[in-house]
Amino acid sequence: MAKTRRWNLNEREGRYAATNLPETRIDLHLSLKRLDGQRVPVGRYALDLKALARKGHVTCRDVRGTEVYDVQIYRESSGIYKLGVRRDHVTPLRYFEVS
Repeated sequence: MAKTRRWNLNEREGRYAATNLPETRIDLHLSLKRLDGQRVPVGRYALDLKALARKGHVTCRDVRGTEVYDVQIYRESSGIYKLGVRRDHVTPLRYFEVS
């Protein structure tokens, strides 16, 4: 079963990073925190972190015998959201959107 996560990407920084996630699947509810402090919903996404790690879009690490995941989400200047380990190795977040 997927763990629900609610993340707010900061508009100024243009990215969100989460580290040491123990779950392999997350139900992500993403919002954008605007410069004026207002939170605007972006979307809901089903992320299989194990599969995304195999493709190189998230990092999988061993911490004391337990696999943990590091996830980064970027907002491009065009307003497109992407998932990736680095800005030069990303995949569009819309591929994982759920209604």
